[in-house]
Amino acid sequence: MNNELEVILKNFKGFTPDELYDDLTIIPNKNSQFNEEEFKRFIISFSLLNGTNTDISFENLKDYWEKLSRVNLDKLEKMKNNLEKYFTHWIPIATNTAKEIERNIKIYLSVDNSSLHLFVNKFLLKCLSQDLKDYSFKVNNNQFINRRDNIVIHCNVENVGIYLRLVQEVIKENPNIIFNSPHLLGIPYDNNIFCGVDYENGSISYTDRLCEKIFESLKEGYSPEKIANVLNYKKEKLAPNIYALVENNKTK
Repeated sequence: MNNELEVILKNFKGFTPDELYDDLTIIPNKNSQFNEEEFKRFIISFSLLNGTNTDISFENLKDYWEKLSRVNLDKLEKMKNNLEKYFTHWIPIATNTAKEIERNIKIYLSVDNSSLHLFVNKFLLKCLSQDLKDYSFKVNNNQFINRRDNIVIHCNVENVGIYLRLVQEVIKENPNIIFNSPHLLGIPYDNNIFCGVDYENGSISYTDRLCEKIFESLKEGYSPEKIANVLNYKKEKLAPNIYALVENNKTK
């Protein structure tokens, strides 16, 4: 993975940190479409979660999914079009409680587009089955690109262990889920799960800040190899801290 980062930095031709961000997070020449059935379930889930003043339950959601074949196709298509219209890049999903909680830890999952909504649906069921009230994540809504951060789960010190445990459960129970090359700047937790810690209590994105620093280093003449090596060293130093933090909060 360090070599992959180095190659991208060597080939970077952009002029802004935002262009570097895209090069580091979007996987080139990786075309795969959303799974239509799972996407429909996701659309139903999103509509229910955003169309009621009360929290949807695990039983309610499963019941709606089972009735999916009876949902009016025109209505479903309208829901889909609304998602594409209002959420060009990302679809956010969060409880009302989560919106009021500060969070500065991110979990990055490079789930392939073909498995994206299967993962999200399974993860959402896990959250509802355990009656969690503070889940918050965003999902890539552009099926023409695969991202190394196709799913980003927003956490804090108190709940990161819980959500990482649920992510691991989904992966273990669904071995058919496809993962792509992971977040190149993320701190590794295991082979598929990478993390980041935002700056200034969550007000500055982990990836944004690193892209700015890398961009400045390139402009100052530092070699891509040296930048990649420094980043890799720092991630390895931070990994035990993330692991300890998760283990201490896994069952709370």
